[in-house]
Amino acid sequence: MLQCGQPACQSACSNKRVFKFNFFFYDSSNKANSTFLSDEKSEDEGVSTKTIEKFPSSEESDGLNPSSSESLYHAAIELLAQGDQEQAVANLQQCVAIQGWNTDAWYRLGRIYEDNGYVNMAAKYFKKVISINPEHQGALDSFYRLGSTCHKNLDFDNAEYFLLMSTKLVRESADPWILLGLVYTAKDQHEKAIRAYLNAVTIEHNNPTPLFNLGNLYQRAGLHEKAIFSYRKAIERDPNHIDSMYNLAIVYDMEYNDSERAMRWYRKAYAADPNKAVSTRAKAAASSIAAAYFEEKNKNLKGNKQRVGSQVKGWKSKLFAHRRAKSSNTVVGRAKGNTIVDAIKRLSVVDESPTSTAFSSKSS
Repeated sequence: MLQCGQPACQSACSNKRVFKFNFFFYDSSNKANSTFLSDEKSEDEGVSTKTIEKFPSSEESDGLNPSSSESLYHAAIELLAQGDQEQAVANLQQCVAIQGWNTDAWYRLGRIYEDNGYVNMAAKYFKKVISINPEHQGALDSFYRLGSTCHKNLDFDNAEYFLLMSTKLVRESADPWILLGLVYTAKDQHEKAIRAYLNAVTIEHNNPTPLFNLGNLYQRAGLHEKAIFSYRKAIERDPNHIDSMYNLAIVYDMEYNDSERAMRWYRKAYAADPNKAVSTRAKAAASSIAAAYFEEKNKNLKGNKQRVGSQVKGWKSKLFAHRRAKSSNTVVGRAKGNTIVDAIKRLSVVDESPTSTAFSSKSS
C-alpha cells in the first residue's frame, strides 16, 4: 500500500504463473492500510447536534467566578472518564469562557470533536491552542491526525489541507509528507506525490517507507529502472524490507524476464520472514520459476543431444567418405602425372599379399 493499502495487481506470464504485485502504499506507521473508517455514526455515538447547540457562549459565561475554571476543567476530565461527553463539553466550554488562555481545555475540546469525527470543529480548537502556545506539541501533532482521519474517510481535500498545515508546523517529521503522498496519489496528482515522498526522504534519509512508495508509483507508470532504484534504496535502509524485495523480484521477472535475479529476490523475501503472506507468495513464485527453468533446461539438453547426435552422424559419414577418398588418392590419385603402366604396377604391388587368393590363383 503506497506504505497504506491499494489492492495488489495481478499479472500472468506465458507459463500460467500468476503474480500478485504489491501495489500498495505504506503510511508512516509502516502498516498497509486497505480499510477506511466509515463516516456513519450510530445515534448513541459521539457528541450530538443538540450538545453543539447548547454550548455556552462567552457572553453567557460572563460573571462566572474565575476561580471555578480549574474545578470545571477537572470535573470535565472526570466526566469524560465516566463517558458523559456532553456534560464534559459543557464544562470545558465554560472553562475557556472564564480562562481563554487555558490551552489544556481548548485542546481537550479539540480531542473530543476529533474522536467523534468532527474534524473541522476540532481543527478550530487546535488552531486556538497554537495561537496561544505555538509550541504546544499536542496541538501541533493534531493536524497530522486530522489529515490521517480525513484520508481514511476519503475526504482528500481536507486531508491535503490539514497535512500541508502539519508540514509547516512540524518540519522535522517525514510523516506528514508520506501521508500527503498517499493523498496526492488518491487524487491522481502523481507529480505532487513524488515530490512529497522526496521531501520525506530528505527529512528522514534512512526511512525506507517513502522509497518503497516511490517504487510503487514508478512501477505503475512503467518506469521500471526508477522503480528498481527506489526498491533497492529501500532495501539498503532496511535489509529485511520484504515488500521491496518481492516487488523487485516481480519487476525482474515480469518486465525483464530475468529469472535468475527474480528467483534470488523471491528467496530473499521469503527468508526475511517466512511467516508473512507476501513471503508465502514469494516462495511459490521462486518454486514456479525454478520448475520452469529446469523444464526449459531439460528441453534444451534433449534438443542439444538430438542436434549433437545428428551432427556426429554427419561428421562420421563425412569422415568415412574422406578416408575412402584418401585411400583411393594414395593408389590412384597420385598416379596423376605418371603413366598408366606405372599406376598398374603400383596396384600390383599392393595386391601381392600372402592372403591374396586372387594373386595365388594367377601364380598357379
